[in-house]
Amino acid sequence: MGILLKVYLPASTPTAQMRYPQLIGSMFSLFQQHRSLRDSAITGALWFAALNAMRTTLAIHVMDAPMAYTVQQADLFGLVGLAGIFGARLSGRFVHTLGSRNLITSGLVLILFAFAVRVLWGNTLIGEAWHSLAAP
Repeated sequence: MGILLKVYLPASTPTAQMRYPQLIGSMFSLFQQHRSLRDSAITGALWFAALNAMRTTLAIHVMDAPMAYTVQQADLFGLVGLAGIFGARLSGRFVHTLGSRNLITSGLVLILFAFAVRVLWGNTLIGEAWHSLAAP
């Protein structure tokens, strides 16, 4: 993979001549200056925490009664999570038309809907699959 990246990616040199500690420090100043960056970062961190809370319990839930899936069957729910790859690409396109705040809000509404589906239909295959798909 490294060889392919070296061959196909364009060569670029950094425009700023900063040492690494200065570069890391500059991120904090950007964080202070841009409200949408702060909102996105904090919301993303909370979203990530909610996602991990759901995903870590998913395998335990489907391996227990009434589903009683094997480890391999429970791992197949990870394939549903591949939808996140396409969702990230799609959300990148929508951020220009909807705005970052509206996109974050709609993502959070989708997460809340996924948790509601989990509560109502969590003991069914459809409920587990929807929850995995809606919360990438």
